Amino acid sequence: MIKRKKLLSIVIGAVMVSSVLAGCGSSGSGSSSDSITLNWETHRTDMAGTTLKALADEYHKANPNVTIKIESEKDSDSVMKTKAAGGELPDVSSVVGTMQRTDYPKYYADISDLGFTKDNLNCYDNAEVNGKLYGIPSSVNYTAVIYNKEAFKKVGITSIPKTMDEFYADCDKLKAAGITPFASNYKDVWPLSPYSDGHSLAQEKTGDDNFENSFETKNPFDDPNGLLYGFKFMRTMKDKGYLEKDLMSTSWDNSKKSLAQGTTAMTYLGSWLTPQLVQNGAKAEDIGMFPFPETKALIMGGDTCLGVAKTSKHLDAAKKFLKWLFTKDRYPKACGIASPLKDAKQDAPGLEELLSYKTPIITVKPSDDKVSKIWKESEINLSQELQEYMTTSTPDKVIQDVNSKFKAARSSAD
Repeated sequence: MIKRKKLLSIVIGAVMVSSVLAGCGSSGSGSSSDSITLNWETHRTDMAGTTLKALADEYHKANPNVTIKIESEKDSDSVMKTKAAGGELPDVSSVVGTMQRTDYPKYYADISDLGFTKDNLNCYDNAEVNGKLYGIPSSVNYTAVIYNKEAFKKVGITSIPKTMDEFYADCDKLKAAGITPFASNYKDVWPLSPYSDGHSLAQEKTGDDNFENSFETKNPFDDPNGLLYGFKFMRTMKDKGYLEKDLMSTSWDNSKKSLAQGTTAMTYLGSWLTPQLVQNGAKAEDIGMFPFPETKALIMGGDTCLGVAKTSKHLDAAKKFLKWLFTKDRYPKACGIASPLKDAKQDAPGLEELLSYKTPIITVKPSDDKVSKIWKESEINLSQELQEYMTTSTPDKVIQDVNSKFKAARSSAD
């Protein structure tokens, strides 16, 4: 009798311990016994209700206890910055691009345990802080000239221009045929970034992977092959009539349609654009990419990173979902963009052609905190300054004013 009581006591105790351990294991983990909802924010408002919803539904089917709720934000960076400050970031979201990397650990969870390393992930440094990873680049981008092959054929252009003289000669042929040679999207401002605050053309022209940090000792327009080159290029394109006829009536949506249809021949932006041209009616085989003439390198850069909120109540489940998005390249394939994984097959329209030219590829080193501080204190908006430079009767004054403001900011930062 005593033995039976003792045995019963042991069994009951074991059950109680098992229950406690089970409870500990399910807390915030999204285990099969929990029903949880993960909030997933995306800046891809064009896909939130279609391909990304299909991804969320696929994940829910494989993990019935986890529901993925998608939030789409057009001005993602601004909205997520506000939510980060308030401790209200969604479980998975776009990492705030305007935030200094050193601040990532304050708002985002360490995801170093998900298996993504410098060996298998391009642009790993984009979200790495002190050896720990806080985000995964949604894709990798190559900034280059994107062109409509049918527009080139129409005017008899049979090969891509390798020199600026050839480039301008091609623009003349296109203009004479009534085709807009080059899209600037002047009015929307942000498409001017590759020539201005994005520094893409300057980086490719110099081939300097540490170009960002040259501003610790130089002013923005000191280097004739740096930012000044891009400003002068766009002024020349405007003066020669190679851009849209009315700069103030340009529209991003109309520009994509025009490039897709071949009524506009070229632009200079990231490889993320080519799938959107196909979505706007172009045949994938009619969209090509080539290096900007006379540049020394192609810049491979990581696009917006995806990260997990440090404040997530379902941290393990959110990290599991993030890993799933990039396993088998699910997220990049859903968006039609280039995968950040090094062993992935890249099939974005035009990308195979671009890489076939064997231009050296470099990954740009991010700005040091001091350089970032100088730019911030200068309050210079390079894209707006480029707008002014392209249209003013005194372009040299724009250059002088920017250099003076930046020099003053650098002095105060010392």
